[in-house]
Amino acid sequence: MKFIYTLFMAVLAGFFLLNNAAGPGLVQDADRTGSPLSTGSCGQAECHTQGSFSPSITVELLDEGNPITQYEPGESYDLKVTLTAGTGTPPRYGFQVVALGGAANDSIGTFGSAPSGFRRIVINNRRYIEHASPRPSNTLTVEWTAPDTGEVRFYAAGIAANANGSNNGDGAATLGSPLVITRAAVSTFTPGALLSRLAITPNPVENILTLRAHSDRPGEYLLRVASLGGQVLHQSRLDFQTGENMHSVDVSRLPAGVYVVQITDGERVSSAKLLKAPR
Repeated sequence: MKFIYTLFMAVLAGFFLLNNAAGPGLVQDADRTGSPLSTGSCGQAECHTQGSFSPSITVELLDEGNPITQYEPGESYDLKVTLTAGTGTPPRYGFQVVALGGAANDSIGTFGSAPSGFRRIVINNRRYIEHASPRPSNTLTVEWTAPDTGEVRFYAAGIAANANGSNNGDGAATLGSPLVITRAAVSTFTPGALLSRLAITPNPVENILTLRAHSDRPGEYLLRVASLGGQVLHQSRLDFQTGENMHSVDVSRLPAGVYVVQITDGERVSSAKLLKAPR
């Protein structure tokens, strides 16, 4: 009888260990991302014990391949999670990521369709992306659409696995601190404004800012950067096409402070505030 009980427990333990490969959200209904909602990390006895690998994890929000620190409301970006093995060559990887905001750590923004081999899953009314099975690639890239407002905190966890059919000898990683993305300064549209939308990133800026704007007509417009007292400290001419436009502006010589960025055709004007950070 003792033998049968021991065998039963071994089979049951093996069942849970093998099924953990399907993702902690599906199997355990658990957040392992290291967020304030986590019930523990992936590197623990009921998940994966540390072994051959010492991975590290990074998270980036990309706009056309470039990392950003601020989002524009309603715009879609690529969220990229990367696991780097500190030692060894792991044959398989696992991921879990969540975007949270507000004092209650609610879901914020919207994940797009899960890539092949991954799933979208809801845990305690929060939306996650996690692996559906161990992956041979050490990266996860998924579309994420920004909310109307609010600070976003991305949390992520990953596993570098030896694929030996158990939870022994793997390696787990979580972010030391979340990736924090804030809302970009966007002009308020008023009837008669030159541009229907004007956004500045990054903001605060140290050296080079990027203007993203939507214009209803093409033309050469004047860009001015002025102090709050109205003193113009920088101006240049920019060519705008109908539709979306993007321009880079060097503001490295400006002293640290708050400024107003204006774009005008001589009659109409659009503006947004800029915070210049010290170099």
